[in-house]
Amino acid sequence: MAWVYILKGAGGRHYIGSTPDLEARMAQHLRGHTATTKRLGGDLQLVAKRELPTP
Repeated sequence: MAWVYILKGAGGRHYIGSTPDLEARMAQHLRGHTATTKRLGGDLQLVAKRELPTP
């Protein structure tokens, strides 16, 4: 299974991502270990998530 998710930053910008381990990936985002979401600013919010089957 894999996850597709949408994050919203403090400035109102969004980020769409995918991962096999949502909990671990969210921890990386919240620690600021991903350049793509650092630019969104602090206070990241998970606004949508969906688990999908993988082939």
